[in-house]
Amino acid sequence: MVREHWLGALTGPPGPWHTAPPTLLGDQLSATDTGRREHGVHYTPPEVVARALDPLLLDALRAELSAARSPAALEALHSRLARIRLFDPACGAGHFLVEGYRALRALEADLLQRLETAGRPSVPRVSLGQLHGLERDPLAVAAARAALDIARAQTDLGSPAPSLPLAEPHLHVANALAVDWRTVVSAPDAETFLVGNPPFAGKKEQTAEQKTDMQRVWAGARGAGVLDYVTAWLRLATVYLRGSAATAAFVTTSSVAQGEQVGVLWRGLRADGPAFLRFAHAPFAWTADATVHVVVLGLSAQPAAPPVLITDGAPRPVPHLSPYLVDAPEVLVLPRTRPLQPETRPVHYGSFALDDGQLTLSAAERDALLADHPEAAPYVRRFVGGTALLTGRERACLWLETDGWQDIAPIRERVEAVRRWRESRGRTRTVQLASSPHRFAEQRQPTTRWLALPTVSSERRLAVPVAFFGPEVIASNQVYVVEGAGLWELGVLSSRLHLAWVRRVAGRLGAGLRYSARIVYNNFPWPDGPREAVEAAARDVLVAREGHDLPLGRLYDPAHMPDTLRTAHARLDAAVEQAYASRALVSDAERVAMLLERLAALAS
Repeated sequence: MVREHWLGALTGPPGPWHTAPPTLLGDQLSATDTGRREHGVHYTPPEVVARALDPLLLDALRAELSAARSPAALEALHSRLARIRLFDPACGAGHFLVEGYRALRALEADLLQRLETAGRPSVPRVSLGQLHGLERDPLAVAAARAALDIARAQTDLGSPAPSLPLAEPHLHVANALAVDWRTVVSAPDAETFLVGNPPFAGKKEQTAEQKTDMQRVWAGARGAGVLDYVTAWLRLATVYLRGSAATAAFVTTSSVAQGEQVGVLWRGLRADGPAFLRFAHAPFAWTADATVHVVVLGLSAQPAAPPVLITDGAPRPVPHLSPYLVDAPEVLVLPRTRPLQPETRPVHYGSFALDDGQLTLSAAERDALLADHPEAAPYVRRFVGGTALLTGRERACLWLETDGWQDIAPIRERVEAVRRWRESRGRTRTVQLASSPHRFAEQRQPTTRWLALPTVSSERRLAVPVAFFGPEVIASNQVYVVEGAGLWELGVLSSRLHLAWVRRVAGRLGAGLRYSARIVYNNFPWPDGPREAVEAAARDVLVAREGHDLPLGRLYDPAHMPDTLRTAHARLDAAVEQAYASRALVSDAERVAMLLERLAALAS
């Protein structure tokens, strides 16, 4: 009945539906269907649709039409327009198909007018039958059919001849991740174009059904558990494109082009054959219920010569288009158990208590214990985790590596509570640890001065906040530890260049950057240049931090960072970049590209 309603309105006298956006019904569904949004499904606005369709095929078609100087060239292009097949395997209410159809009809109308002027009149050949879609929601498919009927009727109003009335779009109610796409559009060729905006659900937001889909599509792929739901469409697209000249463009969350997903994704996409980026839109903001950052990936089984990187709407041919969406070699940042360069100091987590909160103390608990039992002082240590590092909130722990604590009743009681708790757990290793309840489950305490890096830090900060501590301060497993580090390590790790690397290759935890030893630190290519300038600038940074009643995390918040610290960091950033003996770097994209080039050279 949905479709019949719109057809009845469109075949009657001119009215509001002759000028209404064809996708209006889909927009209304988007506004009211919260279930789809909760599953990562968003209907795509025209300006985002254009960022995929234009570089995928419309820009080239417009250029070909502009260059056509003869009736023969126009007729050849007309035949090509009629051969194009547009396939959206996550079509929703049909936004991509509607905009693609309208654009093709607009090109055809211009072409027909030019043929008429040249004395070679022709009739419309572009039809809804060139459109294909998969969507599991029957209501969305009904909305898509109605939208396409509206689009056809509206374009016919301005056309000298109506489009083919019997041609119907090929829309199917089905789970695209459980269908062989070649049964929908067979024998892909150079005029087959895949396009769409698949659901965005991250690994933690996926429903049970979505997780089943992921297991089916990514079966056997190493590390696929970290991937977003949208990557299943990328996987099936590369399978579909293989052995053909067809191309695809998908709007996806920017998370698939940064962090731990990139290496896993592209290793999987290329597991059974070639897969290339022909073009890509660098991350841009799209507000869909909440602002998210998205990218557009243009895929094919054939390399482009050259590929195109689109930044802020400006396309730029580049020698190499990295999966991280910078002009750099296609090196993948995969987990490493050791640093890339042998001379780099290793990094590791701090110590893990596994104590049910008995061996760790708040500032108030520490003060109360020491007030009643001053003799406990040798067993109470400052305890630094990620929160304490960034907020300055004081924490303490019981570090019971020497005898004597057994004579202090509150400590003895806490240790006994740890023993009972560990014995009650189901995990064999935890039960075994009950035999030494006074000790942390995992002890990795440095014996010399150490540098702390937070495991998670806000992306808004202007540097990764790092700080020195002595061996008397116990490191939690919520910080990374670089034992024996000096000003060189502090300077490089708190530089703008290192932050650009972290932003591009680290994982995400909410709005924070999730640092990683195996991916971020161990793959980071350190400079070979002289250290003196970097160390001097790092010393100035430490001096500039002093005298401010702000915790480390707020010192690096753009809203609170003191001018003296900004100035010191500017000198540090310049010194670090000079240590790489690199060209002048004016953007984070260039910094990441330089680091990827260096990683590729060192890894080879």
